[in-house]
Amino acid sequence: MKSGELLNFLLELQRECGGSISFERYMQEALYHPRFGYYSSKIQNIGSKGDFSTSATLDEGLPQAIAAWITTRAKERGWRCIPVIEIGAGSGTLARAILRHLNWRT
Repeated sequence: MKSGELLNFLLELQRECGGSISFERYMQEALYHPRFGYYSSKIQNIGSKGDFSTSATLDEGLPQAIAAWITTRAKERGWRCIPVIEIGAGSGTLARAILRHLNWRT
């Protein structure tokens, strides 16, 4: 992609929006535009060597704390079977680390 194409798109968007682009619209385009959007770029890597990092990809502290919380709640309630669900668009790193700290199969 040439920078001129992006500039032309932004100028047209600015014209379409009456002279100024709202932050909401800017973020919508910046993230989801089929050609120029961040999520259209087919991000491959998350973590310290990737495009961005999350706490779960940098350190074991968060998954360890969540696993401890799950263990405590399960003991308090007498649960033997615990459904654990990770909701998000990530790589599953957090869920795998939590299960590892719980000594469950991953």
